[in-house]
Order: sequence, then C-alpha cells, then structure tokens
Amino acid sequence: MIRREMLHFVHMRHQFLISPSHSRLAQARTVLITAIPETLDIHEFSSFVPGGVDRVWMYRDSKELNEMHRKRTELSQKLEAAESKVLKMAMKEVRRRHKLEKVNDAEAALPKPEESAGTYSLAELVPQAKRPMMHTGLLGLLGSKVDTITHCTSEISRLNKAIETGRSHISTKAKFLGSAFIRCNLQIGAHVLAQCVSYHEPFTMYDKWLEAHPDDVVWDNLDDGFLEMKSRLITSWIATFGLIILWGFPVAFIGTLSNIDDVCLDTKWLEWICKAPAPVPGIIQGVIPPALLAILFAILPFILKGTQLPYMGSHTMLTSQPRFSMV
Repeated sequence: MIRREMLHFVHMRHQFLISPSHSRLAQARTVLITAIPETLDIHEFSSFVPGGVDRVWMYRDSKELNEMHRKRTELSQKLEAAESKVLKMAMKEVRRRHKLEKVNDAEAALPKPEESAGTYSLAELVPQAKRPMMHTGLLGLLGSKVDTITHCTSEISRLNKAIETGRSHISTKAKFLGSAFIRCNLQIGAHVLAQCVSYHEPFTMYDKWLEAHPDDVVWDNLDDGFLEMKSRLITSWIATFGLIILWGFPVAFIGTLSNIDDVCLDTKWLEWICKAPAPVPGIIQGVIPPALLAILFAILPFILKGTQLPYMGSHTMLTSQPRFSMV
C-alpha cells in the first residue's frame, strides 16, 4: 500500500510540475547554481540549454543596498500602521459627529441632513496633536520627535531613489559572490541545466537547485562555498546527536522523580522525602515530573532548529531581492 501510494504521489507531482499553470512560472524555469568560478562566462556555459537562457542574475555583495532595503521595509510597516491608526481615529470621530447631529436634529424635530465622511477633512477629524509621532533616534526612543506619516513618507521617497541608483551600479561595483540564478526559456531547459555536469574541477558548481521559493532562502548563506556548507552539515549532525545524548540525563532524572518511593528505599539520605507530609511526596511524584518533561520538550524544537540553521541556505530566487544584477 505504501509503495502504491508513493507511486501515485510521484505521478501527481509530475503532473503538477508540467501543468501549464506551473510550468510557465519563473520559479519552474530558474536554476540556482553556487560555487561558480569568477572567470566563467555564464551565458557561454549555458548555451547548450534547450530553448536557450532568458536572463541571468549574479549574486553580488551589496551590504549598503540591503541595509537600505531593510530600512525601507521597516518604514513602510510603520507608515501603514500610522495611517491605519489615523483612519480609525477619523472614522470614530465621524461616527461621533453623526450621532451628535442625529440627537440635535431629533431635539429640533428637523429632518436628518445627508452627511458623509467626505464632508469632513482629515485635518479637521484628526488634529495634528493626535496624529502618531515617533522619535528619529536610537531604537525609536531618542532623537527629535516628528510626525510618523510625514517622516516615513519622505524617508521612503528618499530611499526609493537611493535604491534605484544603487541597483543601477551594482553590476559594476559590487563583488560577485559565486552564485547565480539562471532563468531558462523552457522548463525542460532548466531541468537539463540542473542535471548536467557543470565543471571539471571538484567542489565547483556542485550544488544546483530547482523549484525553490524565495521564502526558503537564507540569503546571507548564498556566498558560502562547498567546503563550508559540508562542514556546517557535519557540525549540525554532530550537534544533534550530542544533544540527544545530553538530553538523556535530565530525562533520566525526571524519571527518577516519578518513582521516588523506590529511590527512598535504596538511598537513605532521601528518606525524608517519603516521610514528608502528605502533599509533598504526591507533588514530587505526580506534578513535578510531567511539568519538567513538558518544559523540556517545549524548548527542544527551538534547540534543534538552532543546530540545523547553519546548514540552511542555498535556495532560490528572483528579482525582488536587492542583491541581484542582470547581466
């Protein structure tokens, strides 16, 4: 049954990968290759690909550009939050005024005039004193206090121009870090490129990936070489097995606590636990062990994730990240 289900899964996966809705995506036609020699001509290397190559993105070092991109994202989030807050305050004030007008009209026995939120200006509904403010200094705690919306808007506009300028010069100024994203014209071309023997020197252009998603990428690891990646893999597994061995000691101790009656018989200096008043032995045997086990297994996934993170990070893709340059 397992074999039959696996064959069915493989068949369904193949049908999905070659379906028109998926095969026309850039993700299905793009190959990530790492550890590329600086002297290699990517276009000449990939000239044998069926259907040819559409575009090539070289992964380059652009720390300043990445920092501007990160800062722009943070400012955009702050701007969105501030605008949402102002709109909520404005609508709350509109509802309050409509309610007040309705009461006044009822008292005067007059028909209710047709009013809408558009009859009020935003500055009238939300005075400057009530608008979101922020500090421009360290951690948003120091520095001068400015209007959040005005400041973020001006800074985002400035960063947009700086990022555009930085992207236009990245191909000539930034250092090539040894990875490239190659988008083929045909899906079969990408699969041929990913499966071929790439280079005659060992450990060069060894790793190639298809069907990777941008969210799967640890971008700071893309410039790591083959030896560094393998050493991280070995270190990760060693740390995992070491953790399994070390984890046995606290688990064994917790198991001992759950059987404290037998321990008291074998260990004289612990007899005071069994002779303690009624609630104490029950708490030690019935409450503390499950609580400690729950804590241990709650933190275990985070520790395992930490041991695996160094190896993650040679996956994909495309032009949304500021580190790429088209050649």
